[in-house]
Amino acid sequence: MIPLLVLGIPGDGVTAMMLGGFLIHGLSAGPLLFVKNADVVYGIFAACMICSLFMLIIEFFGIKAFVQLLRVPKHILMPLILVLCCVGAYATNNRIFDVQSIILFGVVGYLYHKFRLPTTPFVLCFLIGEMVETYLRRGIMQYKSFGAFFKRPIFDAFFFIAIGVVVWSIYKEWKMYKAKKQAEA
Repeated sequence: MIPLLVLGIPGDGVTAMMLGGFLIHGLSAGPLLFVKNADVVYGIFAACMICSLFMLIIEFFGIKAFVQLLRVPKHILMPLILVLCCVGAYATNNRIFDVQSIILFGVVGYLYHKFRLPTTPFVLCFLIGEMVETYLRRGIMQYKSFGAFFKRPIFDAFFFIAIGVVVWSIYKEWKMYKAKKQAEA
């Protein structure tokens, strides 16, 4: 929550979804959020404190019931959860499109889990991709070319840091894959 509220950078998938909610409601996360929309920030702080209190009470008194839920077989529990999600999605706007959307994104989430891909980049791209595209288009129209971005030292620094992180991640994965192949041989 702190990086999201202070810098406007989501730290994980949940805060990325919160950032999407902020954008839908016309709020820009970051330092100006405290100045322009202090009531929202105080509301978030109050909601976090109240949620923590309610979670403590509910978990303390419901722990025995929650343990019993673990005994329900997965072949019964999973379809029940799917039906409740579909009913909730349909009840929100009375549209079948919402049900199709949760099923599609459920399949996408399952594939991400199956192939051990991180979901946070997907959620971030889905939520803020349009905004990034808009600002990139504005920047290119203002400077008449993409190459003009490279004349700015701050852009250069962040661009090369991003490239370095991507290259380092690929190198690390390749090294782990190579070590795994050697261990199998």
